[in-house]
Amino acid sequence: MRKIIILFFLLCPLMMRAAELKYLVITGTDGATTTFLLADRPLVVPDDNEFIVTCKGEDLTFVISEVLSFKFFDALPDAIHEVVEESSRPQLSDGRALFKGLRAGSLVSVFSSGGQQVTTVRADEHGMAEVHYSQLPAGVYILKGGNNTVKIIKK
Repeated sequence: MRKIIILFFLLCPLMMRAAELKYLVITGTDGATTTFLLADRPLVVPDDNEFIVTCKGEDLTFVISEVLSFKFFDALPDAIHEVVEESSRPQLSDGRALFKGLRAGSLVSVFSSGGQQVTTVRADEHGMAEVHYSQLPAGVYILKGGNNTVKIIKK
Protein backbone atom coordinates (compact mmCIF):
# COMPACT_ATOMS: atom_id res chain seq x y z
CA MET A 1 0.00 0.00 0.00
CA ARG A 2 2.83 2.36 0.84
CA LYS A 3 4.40 1.76 -2.60
CA ILE A 4 1.12 2.66 -4.30
CA ILE A 5 0.86 5.93 -2.38
CA ILE A 6 4.47 6.86 -3.20
CA LEU A 7 3.90 5.98 -6.86
CA PHE A 8 0.75 8.14 -6.90
CA PHE A 9 2.62 11.17 -5.56
CA LEU A 10 5.43 10.66 -8.05
CA LEU A 11 3.11 10.31 -11.04
CA CYS A 12 0.53 12.93 -10.08
CA PRO A 13 2.53 15.97 -11.34
CA LEU A 14 3.30 14.11 -14.56
CA MET A 15 -0.35 13.22 -15.11
CA MET A 16 -1.43 16.82 -14.51
CA ARG A 17 1.12 18.04 -17.06
CA ALA A 18 0.33 15.26 -19.57
CA ALA A 19 -2.45 17.30 -21.16
CA GLU A 20 0.16 19.93 -22.14
CA LEU A 21 2.59 17.46 -23.72
CA LYS A 22 2.46 17.21 -27.51
CA TYR A 23 5.62 15.44 -28.68
CA LEU A 24 7.71 12.37 -27.98
CA VAL A 25 11.33 12.94 -29.03
CA ILE A 26 13.81 10.06 -29.14
CA THR A 27 17.46 11.07 -29.50
CA GLY A 28 20.09 8.56 -30.57
CA THR A 29 23.68 8.42 -29.41
CA ASP A 30 24.63 9.59 -32.93
CA GLY A 31 22.66 12.82 -32.43
CA ALA A 32 19.79 11.86 -34.73
CA THR A 33 16.30 12.60 -33.42
CA THR A 34 12.96 11.03 -34.21
CA THR A 35 9.84 12.98 -33.26
CA PHE A 36 6.34 11.63 -32.80
CA LEU A 37 3.22 13.75 -32.44
CA LEU A 38 1.34 12.42 -29.40
CA ALA A 39 -1.97 13.17 -31.12
CA ASP A 40 -0.99 10.35 -33.56
CA ARG A 41 -0.95 8.01 -30.53
CA PRO A 42 2.43 6.32 -30.90
CA LEU A 43 2.55 2.93 -29.17
CA VAL A 44 5.84 1.99 -27.48
CA VAL A 45 6.46 -1.73 -26.91
CA PRO A 46 9.65 -2.98 -25.18
CA ASP A 47 11.26 -6.11 -26.62
CA ASP A 48 14.50 -7.50 -25.09
CA ASN A 49 17.27 -4.95 -25.81
CA GLU A 50 15.13 -2.75 -28.06
CA PHE A 51 11.75 -1.11 -28.23
CA ILE A 52 9.33 -0.70 -31.10
CA VAL A 53 7.33 2.45 -31.70
CA THR A 54 4.23 1.96 -33.84
CA CYS A 55 2.73 5.15 -35.25
CA LYS A 56 0.43 5.66 -38.22
CA GLY A 57 0.74 1.99 -39.17
CA GLU A 58 4.55 2.01 -39.33
CA ASP A 59 6.97 0.33 -36.94
CA LEU A 60 10.29 1.89 -35.93
CA THR A 61 12.73 -0.20 -33.93
CA PHE A 62 15.24 1.41 -31.56
CA VAL A 63 18.14 -0.44 -29.90
CA ILE A 64 18.13 0.69 -26.27
CA SER A 65 21.92 1.01 -26.07
CA GLU A 66 21.79 3.44 -29.03
CA VAL A 67 19.17 5.74 -27.44
CA LEU A 68 20.49 8.79 -25.61
CA SER A 69 17.13 10.15 -24.47
CA PHE A 70 13.39 9.48 -24.58
CA LYS A 71 11.56 12.70 -23.67
CA PHE A 72 8.15 14.34 -23.86
CA PHE A 73 7.75 18.03 -24.77
CA ASP A 74 4.93 20.54 -25.08
CA ALA A 75 6.78 22.20 -28.01
CA LEU A 76 9.62 20.96 -30.13
CA PRO A 77 12.86 21.77 -28.29
CA ASP A 78 14.59 22.95 -31.47
CA ALA A 79 11.56 24.36 -33.28
CA ILE A 80 12.44 26.85 -35.96
CA HIS A 81 9.83 29.52 -36.48
CA GLU A 82 11.17 30.64 -39.82
CA VAL A 83 13.07 28.94 -42.60
CA VAL A 84 16.77 29.33 -41.95
CA GLU A 85 18.24 27.04 -44.56
CA GLU A 86 17.68 27.19 -48.29
CA SER A 87 19.10 23.88 -49.42
CA SER A 88 18.67 22.84 -53.02
CA ARG A 89 17.49 19.44 -54.19
CA PRO A 90 20.31 16.92 -53.90
CA GLN A 91 22.21 15.91 -57.00
CA LEU A 92 21.94 12.15 -57.56
CA SER A 93 24.58 10.29 -59.59
CA ASP A 94 26.68 7.14 -59.45
CA GLY A 95 25.21 5.81 -56.20
CA ARG A 96 25.59 9.04 -54.27
CA ALA A 97 23.51 12.05 -53.32
CA LEU A 98 25.15 15.46 -52.89
CA PHE A 99 23.27 17.92 -50.66
CA LYS A 100 24.30 21.61 -50.87
CA GLY A 101 23.20 24.71 -48.99
CA LEU A 102 22.72 22.98 -45.65
CA ARG A 103 23.56 24.51 -42.31
CA ALA A 104 27.07 23.44 -41.26
CA GLY A 105 26.85 20.42 -38.97
CA SER A 106 23.26 19.56 -39.86
CA LEU A 107 22.41 15.92 -40.50
CA VAL A 108 21.34 14.15 -43.67
CA SER A 109 19.58 10.89 -42.79
CA VAL A 110 18.86 7.78 -44.85
CA PHE A 111 15.81 5.72 -43.88
CA SER A 112 14.67 2.32 -45.14
CA SER A 113 11.15 1.97 -46.51
CA GLY A 114 10.23 0.53 -43.08
CA GLY A 115 11.23 3.81 -41.43
CA GLN A 116 14.44 2.59 -39.82
CA GLN A 117 17.36 4.99 -39.93
CA VAL A 118 20.12 3.35 -41.96
CA THR A 119 22.81 6.00 -41.76
CA THR A 120 23.46 9.70 -41.23
CA VAL A 121 26.00 12.10 -42.68
CA ARG A 122 26.88 15.47 -41.17
CA ALA A 123 27.18 18.55 -43.42
CA ASP A 124 30.66 20.05 -43.57
CA GLU A 125 31.55 23.68 -42.82
CA HIS A 126 30.51 24.62 -46.39
CA GLY A 127 27.02 23.15 -45.93
CA MET A 128 27.67 20.12 -48.14
CA ALA A 129 26.94 16.49 -47.33
CA GLU A 130 27.53 13.49 -49.56
CA VAL A 131 25.58 10.29 -49.00
CA HIS A 132 26.90 7.12 -50.64
CA TYR A 133 24.05 4.66 -51.14
CA SER A 134 25.67 2.39 -53.75
CA GLN A 135 26.69 -0.09 -51.05
CA LEU A 136 23.20 -0.38 -49.53
CA PRO A 137 21.13 -3.50 -50.26
CA ALA A 138 18.51 -3.25 -52.99
CA GLY A 139 15.35 -1.48 -51.82
CA VAL A 140 13.55 1.82 -51.39
CA TYR A 141 15.20 4.51 -49.29
CA ILE A 142 14.26 7.99 -48.11
CA LEU A 143 17.00 10.64 -47.91
CA LYS A 144 16.21 13.65 -45.72
CA GLY A 145 18.45 16.68 -45.47
CA GLY A 146 17.55 20.27 -44.71
CA ASN A 147 14.15 21.00 -46.17
CA ASN A 148 14.45 18.28 -48.84
CA THR A 149 13.25 14.72 -48.80
CA VAL A 150 14.05 12.37 -51.69
CA LYS A 151 12.92 8.81 -52.35
CA ILE A 152 15.38 6.58 -54.19
CA ILE A 153 15.11 3.02 -55.45
CA LYS A 154 18.35 1.06 -55.18
CA LYS A 155 18.42 -1.89 -57.59
